[in-house]
Amino acid sequence: MKRNASLPVIAILAVCVLFACQHSARHRHNISIRFSENGKTYKMQAYFNERKTEEVERYLRDQLRTHDMLAVDEEEGNAHWSSGNRTRLYINSTPGYISIKLKKRENSYASYQQVKDMCQGVAVLLKDH
Repeated sequence: MKRNASLPVIAILAVCVLFACQHSARHRHNISIRFSENGKTYKMQAYFNERKTEEVERYLRDQLRTHDMLAVDEEEGNAHWSSGNRTRLYINSTPGYISIKLKKRENSYASYQQVKDMCQGVAVLLKDH
């Protein structure tokens, strides 16, 4: 009877270990980049090797500096960026993850295109290495 009672516990632990291993492997070796767009927003999400975080952040800082973007309301991993030409975007990042969101109604078509190009650049950066 005691044997049968421990079987579900062992099964649950095995599933948890399997999930943890898959999650860890995804962040070490695989890259997942997703772009989504609708009438209101443009968004990019990427999961990648945590060792590339600094390189991605450096690329984004350079791109944002090129377009005179300034961080507004910056806190741990989250930032709202704005520029003199009224480009506004939202960035959420942690090691191995980045999310960039642009609300179309808050931005011009030129701003949308700049952010879209920047996101494509992040994708190229992640895929090339």
